[in-house]
Amino acid sequence: MLPLVIRKAIKTDDKNLLELTETLGYPVHTETFTKCLNNILNHSEHILLVAENQKTIIGYIHGQITVRLTAKPWMEICGLVVADNWRRKGVATQMIRYLIEFTGPDQRIRVRTNSQRSEAKAMYVQMGFKPVKTQHILDYRD
Repeated sequence: MLPLVIRKAIKTDDKNLLELTETLGYPVHTETFTKCLNNILNHSEHILLVAENQKTIIGYIHGQITVRLTAKPWMEICGLVVADNWRRKGVATQMIRYLIEFTGPDQRIRVRTNSQRSEAKAMYVQMGFKPVKTQHILDYRD
């Protein structure tokens, strides 16, 4: 296992988090990212954790307590990113385990992953996540 420090993100992590997010290939606007980051950091139903190796941020995981009328609240993994050169070294697994411990033994944890990310799905299944359904995501406005 890599020697990682996993801690809650802080506002001054913004540039590192933006760089990591951009590695996924999604277009990210700095102003929008900053507003979203501040929103996440200021709401107690969200948790944003960073993984550091020798004081360099190499990954993050974002979780949110999700509430519905028809089910007990659950922790949803909203984002998980590991720097390219740190992938397949156990960083994601350590962050997920940390989130599981943080969440507690009675809280369900859910993750949604793009159907084209078969390696991500395999990692989650190997960690004990179970596929429960396939769905389509439809947007009305951007």
